[in-house]
Amino acid sequence: MDTQATQNTEAIQKLLQALGATAVFGAPITQNGTTVIPVAHVTVGFGYGGGYGRGGEIGATAPDAANNSGEGGGSGGGAGGRSTPCGFIRITGDDVRYEPIADETRIPLAGIAMVAWIVFWIMATIRVIAKGVAKTQQMKWKLAQAEVDHAQHSGEKTK
Repeated sequence: MDTQATQNTEAIQKLLQALGATAVFGAPITQNGTTVIPVAHVTVGFGYGGGYGRGGEIGATAPDAANNSGEGGGSGGGAGGRSTPCGFIRITGDDVRYEPIADETRIPLAGIAMVAWIVFWIMATIRVIAKGVAKTQQMKWKLAQAEVDHAQHSGEKTK
């Protein structure tokens, strides 16, 4: 079988054509002498794979391998993206300003993440200290037991 794998990159080509200034800056909107240009943060990722092979069956014995020519194939791809509004550019008369859009949910989420991080490290520190205290107590107990055993053993020899 003399088949070649062909790459289908049409989707990737369309994605690359769509990326550009229009992906970040929206179409300007003009009303009452004021022009507004929306601004967004665009993240895109994609991957593509392919392959073709020719070989025998895995684990085939020598006589079977001569009769088994094998085949191959494969392909794959994927893409994803995200667009998040960041703000807008306002143009009025002789004034140009960028006005960001504040994401109200980020501040509480950052606070929750910070508290979780602090609790994690406090608990990790307490655990390390507790292990150290337990090991010290265990060593003191073993030392005291060894002294008692030594005293008993020394007392038996002197009798």
